[in-house]
Amino acid sequence: MMTKITKQRVISFLLMSVGVLLLVAYAWQQIYKQQTHKEKPSRHCMLNAGVCEVIAINRKGDQVPLRVWATPNSFPVLEPITFYVAYNGAQPTMLESGIPTNNPTQNNLVANIYGLNMNMGTINITLAPNNKGIYEGKAILASCTQGVMQYQISFYGDYEFYVDFDVIRK
Repeated sequence: MMTKITKQRVISFLLMSVGVLLLVAYAWQQIYKQQTHKEKPSRHCMLNAGVCEVIAINRKGDQVPLRVWATPNSFPVLEPITFYVAYNGAQPTMLESGIPTNNPTQNNLVANIYGLNMNMGTINITLAPNNKGIYEGKAILASCTQGVMQYQISFYGDYEFYVDFDVIRK
């Protein structure tokens, strides 16, 4: 015996179909928003302006003030850039030259550099303490067709932190 297709059943089927489609669209939109947010973190202290003073946090939640800077801070394309980090659980002291110094708390510091406004891959660098206890490491940056390439450098070690910088295409 076949059931009769009535106007009421057709309307019920259409309403349920529209409801399912709306639910799927909403779920997809929420997932897309989360992925986009993770890929493009908010801008933080800009290395282009000079020394960044940030608070780093370790896995236990302990905080330590530190300073991060780069030379040259104009970030020329396809030229070596040296990144520096000074920290030891206390405010770094200043040398006569005005550069912060301290004693290292670990052997090496690892950093990842990646583009925020375009995927340029990830540049991995290792920063090692120099004879003044300041961590330093070099990287060469690329630029794309955009006028300003936005980068972020994230540091990993005893403490984790990040700072931002821009490479301006000339």
